[in-house]
Amino acid sequence: WFRRNAGLQRQSVLYRKAALGAASVMVLDPNALFPDGNTAVGQWSVSPDGRTLGYTPAAGGSDLQDIHLRSLRTGRDLPDVVAHVKFSGISWTRDGRGFYYSRFRGSERGANLRDANVRHQLWYHAVGGAERLIFERHDDSTAWVGGGVSDDGRWLFVSSGAGNNNRLWVADLKNPRRPDLGAPVAPVTTAEDAIVSPLGAVGDTLFLYTNWQAPRGRIVASLAGDSARAHWRTVVAEGPDVMSEELLVGDHLIVAYLVDVQTRVRLFDRAGNPQGEVPLPDVGTAS
Repeated sequence: WFRRNAGLQRQSVLYRKAALGAASVMVLDPNALFPDGNTAVGQWSVSPDGRTLGYTPAAGGSDLQDIHLRSLRTGRDLPDVVAHVKFSGISWTRDGRGFYYSRFRGSERGANLRDANVRHQLWYHAVGGAERLIFERHDDSTAWVGGGVSDDGRWLFVSSGAGNNNRLWVADLKNPRRPDLGAPVAPVTTAEDAIVSPLGAVGDTLFLYTNWQAPRGRIVASLAGDSARAHWRTVVAEGPDVMSEELLVGDHLIVAYLVDVQTRVRLFDRAGNPQGEVPLPDVGTAS
């Protein structure tokens, strides 16, 4: 899945390939959908079963968007439209039957500009079915809320904060093919004095990036259900260089560092042992 622009197109077009050497197939062309060129696709996300594309047209670059669903078998949009979402992702459950997204309370009924940025909520939308409220903050009406499903489909991570720092929660969806949408949301961190970003999970062990007690960043491991930061185990310690991006991919942690205004990509195993550096073709930035 990739976007491409021929150079003269107002908006980039979304394509897919069955394999690296296969022919490109056009999936979504904003230029055909919106000939005036003033509407781009803000976000897009493909269901794990490859049947459905979720995307958000952004008219005039607006943050207030609608989530549309397109059948990848027919190439036509489904009747489902999730209206008036703002500051939202699209994160599918592993069964491909629905996705998590964020919106402000009551915004589905209309865009009330006065109340547009209070009471951010996390919802689950079942394709062709009902919606379910998953999470909201009762203690802070100004906090943003976002959610994402882990790569293995078992865990739902919920982040929320009033600024750059955030709190983190997790819900055990159990069987990825039959996720428990009513699973309770349990805290991972209860303080809001640092950045905590989930990288993924292996069994009941959560891998997290954080700058708590590490201004340049570190990666820690935490047991799901244990919200005591004193129990965190450092996997990749803070070093002299700033972490700029972190990934958990299979048995490896991939960490991009900013070193003398250029990117250096280093590999670690899940125990934090260094596994070498990825050579880049030239000096520059990578993500």
